[in-house]
Amino acid sequence: DPDDLAGSSVSITVETRSLDTRITRRDSHLRTADFFAVSRYPVMTFESRRISHAGGNTYVATGVLTIRDVTREISVPFVFHGVRPHPMQKGRMMAGFDAGFTIDRLAYHVGDGKFAKMGVVGKDVDILITLEVLQER
Repeated sequence: DPDDLAGSSVSITVETRSLDTRITRRDSHLRTADFFAVSRYPVMTFESRRISHAGGNTYVATGVLTIRDVTREISVPFVFHGVRPHPMQKGRMMAGFDAGFTIDRLAYHVGDGKFAKMGVVGKDVDILITLEVLQER
């Protein structure tokens, strides 16, 4: 709620088993202890601690990102596209958001750096989030 940033929050949970690069063999490897260790770490999460206005329709959600056994504070810039009536569900409102940021996967123990040193998989990962959310009835 842009009029109540102190009362606003965001919580995101991603099931690590759900990763899908459209390459079955790679997906299977990413689920192993070499990367996400999905049997030991079934989810990765982001929990905001505060949201601030950065100007215009840009905001920043500062909070904690947990991947595997590492939790770090990060700031995630995002664009709030506004609230409007849902075109398919009369009387229901929807809002749109886009966010993008980069993390060093090695800082979260996603890999040991072997593949980065070989030039096979980079250490920096771009994360893009696009959300359309619906108001609860």
